[in-house]
Amino acid sequence: MLGILYIVSTPIGNLEDITLRAVNTLRSADIIVCEDTRVSAKLLQHLGISKKLISHNNYNENEKTDFVISLLKEGHNIALISDAGTPLISDPGYVLVQQAQQENIKIEAIGGMCSPIVALTLSGLPTNRFLFLGFLDKSNTKKQEIFKKYMDSEATIIFFESPNRLLDSLQAMVDIYGKEQEVVVARELSKLYEEVKKDSLANLIMFYENNKPRGEFVVLYHPQAAIYDINNIEDLIKEYSNLSTKDMAKTLAEITGINKNIIYDKIIQYKNQL
Repeated sequence: MLGILYIVSTPIGNLEDITLRAVNTLRSADIIVCEDTRVSAKLLQHLGISKKLISHNNYNENEKTDFVISLLKEGHNIALISDAGTPLISDPGYVLVQQAQQENIKIEAIGGMCSPIVALTLSGLPTNRFLFLGFLDKSNTKKQEIFKKYMDSEATIIFFESPNRLLDSLQAMVDIYGKEQEVVVARELSKLYEEVKKDSLANLIMFYENNKPRGEFVVLYHPQAAIYDINNIEDLIKEYSNLSTKDMAKTLAEITGINKNIIYDKIIQYKNQL
């Protein structure tokens, strides 16, 4: 008989946030597949569970997927967990689940904590419709393309960001939505120092310029019409046409909150069309 693949959600911080079903599943599984064996070992030690652990992460996913599938075919019941939260959500596991389906292996999901959903419930933003983007591209240009794509969305937008790129992402949002766009930034969810900040982009940027971002962030916003964005500043360009391109870019950046270099390129583009 084929084994069963269990997709088991684990805590995102507070170790008490694990379901009884998840604990029982981890206890009954023959093998536990995880991102980092060191991280998972701490959780299992806390739960008093001792099992064979197999690492399965972004670096070895293709290689280990075939191995895990072979174990399932031998009849082993296997639990898949991530370092924190629900597996597959911006974490490895998609390839394994897809291949298990192709092999007609039974798959069961054991629900639990998921940081985008936890952040959404704490955000005070509309929850009836939301869009999760995972981690954004490192390129600010591509970030802006994404933000522009969803500027008319009626959904609350959610994405992950690292501490090193948080400020860049917030600034990229200003260039599309304007500095008054309301944004929620959440970190350390369910932990002792949980932090959920809700403010304008201007104030959030000022805060994180003076307070180094730490930890992994969940960023949420509900797009609102910007007073100015890079596509509706032509009237301002006409109004300040007496200034040099450099001075105009600086002035319009102060007025709109849009990045000076982006405005500079827009002015050049506008003048070339005259």
